[in-house]
Amino acid sequence: MLKNLCIFLSLLGLASLATATFGNSYETVSRFTFFCNAGVQCHGFDIVLKNVSCASVTDTFDLSRYRAPTKIQNSTTSTCVIRYKSAYNSTTKRFSESTRVPSIPSTSQLSCYVGGMAGATYNASGCEQFGYSLKGSETPSSVDYYWLVASNVTVGSLVRSASNVAIPAVTWSVQSVAGGNPVAKSSIKSLDLKNDTDSCRRFEDAQCVKILITKIETEIELDDLVDDNPTIYNKTKIQVKWKLLQSKPTCNSTDDDDDDDDNEDSDYLEDEDEYEDDTVSVVRVYEFYNYTGAYRPVNHRALDKCSNETSSTSNLRKTPSVSTVGYYRGSQMAALVSGAATRNPTKKPVRKPTGRPTKKPVRKPTRRPTKKPLPKPTRRPTNRPRKPTRKPTRKPI
Repeated sequence: MLKNLCIFLSLLGLASLATATFGNSYETVSRFTFFCNAGVQCHGFDIVLKNVSCASVTDTFDLSRYRAPTKIQNSTTSTCVIRYKSAYNSTTKRFSESTRVPSIPSTSQLSCYVGGMAGATYNASGCEQFGYSLKGSETPSSVDYYWLVASNVTVGSLVRSASNVAIPAVTWSVQSVAGGNPVAKSSIKSLDLKNDTDSCRRFEDAQCVKILITKIETEIELDDLVDDNPTIYNKTKIQVKWKLLQSKPTCNSTDDDDDDDDNEDSDYLEDEDEYEDDTVSVVRVYEFYNYTGAYRPVNHRALDKCSNETSSTSNLRKTPSVSTVGYYRGSQMAALVSGAATRNPTKKPVRKPTGRPTKKPVRKPTRRPTKKPLPKPTRRPTNRPRKPTRKPTRKPI
């Protein structure tokens, strides 16, 4: 009895240890698509991670037209800036790389990176993809995005655009479960862009968000977060749902009927998934679209839903056939990748066969060459000249 109790306590301790240490054994991967909305040509991009050390950034996405970024640590503000920047040609007085302001809005997600689209299509799209990987032990208190534009004061230098990109970042958290597998939570919160007293009483413009959810048995890296990856866009595993995202007033609203509205909790979207025994990566794809539905005149609150479909795999690449979904604004592709401590130690995951042979192939015997007989040594002539042989002469008698 005592022996069984000791075994039970040992297993319980191992499970608690696994869930407790999970918080430091995972990595978050973020890759996003944005359009140049600065009003002028863009020549770079800033990702501002607050309360994070640049040493925690383990990888960056290097396939945008600006290639590999630089990491800038500000020790005073505890901020890490990942900067994509175009070079400047002092001879031609131009930046070598530019992202155009899109002339025609897109209606679906685009592959805005080198190799994702044809060169001419990529140049005319006006969009770029950026990204980074971050250790799970450090979570930024906030993430802001800014396009870099040419300075009107200093020739050849870049400055941030007047406003940040109005698409929120994905926030991850991990909840430990005693004796069970951890739970991964992802969330996005609408951005508050109000800058005057009057607008604080009104809602922001709404967005329609298509959320794709899946769990994968392998590690996801930055290069895996693409819109044509069949592992992520797997109809047998993925879940799809549409939500409305809209920032609430920051001061008292003039509307007295907010409690009766279907879109009451539209400023914060959250999803959670349990880490099963064979789960290694939890993936979220948030696609943001313009909301074209009706607003309440008194406070600009959205009155319509984005879609009646709550979960469907029939529209992985399409927008729903409703009038409330407009053009494509951008996307966030994010993954939480676990370490070895994510799985419940009492259960070992069953690995799927890889199809490789278990036995090493037998090598065919190679025919060894027969030894050739060595040539008989020949007597080497000496360099000394032979003395001529003299015939003996007879002496006279």
